Amino acid sequence: MMRLVITILFLIIASITDLKFNKVKNPHILIFMFIGLIMNSFAFGFEGLTIAFIGVMIPLVIGYPLFLLGIIPAGDVKMFMALGAINGIHNTGRLVMITLLLGGIYSIFLLIKRKDFSGFFSFYHYLKEMVITRKLFPYDTQKSIRFPLAPVTFISYLAFIFFFDML
Repeated sequence: MMRLVITILFLIIASITDLKFNKVKNPHILIFMFIGLIMNSFAFGFEGLTIAFIGVMIPLVIGYPLFLLGIIPAGDVKMFMALGAINGIHNTGRLVMITLLLGGIYSIFLLIKRKDFSGFFSFYHYLKEMVITRKLFPYDTQKSIRFPLAPVTFISYLAFIFFFDML
């Protein structure tokens, strides 16, 4: 229950700052990452600390290259690192999948609402060029649709609670 409360509190704070400043603040991330590490250490000892540490490292290992390529902002990667510290990698992995699904649906609605599909075609050509040349290069984000991911993640977490019966 404590994990649920801490995660919801973190996602509310992250959502507010992401909507207001278009970024998740580092102090919030660090505080909740530390809380997750400490909470899991007290609850499960060294094994809990290990689970929390792996929960931090997996989003870093997967997200950092995506950040370097310009595909995802660093704050979103760090937000999932904090969620990994609180919830461990298994639950965070499920949450990422739900967030990607809902984020994709939200992106489609934004494309339709704006009636501007240039961002979609730009990303398609970027992926196509990487496959053809077999080289990684940064993504030009000028035409991409950016939206705050923390509120989508919060909604995803609520869906996660419902579908995976986390209460």
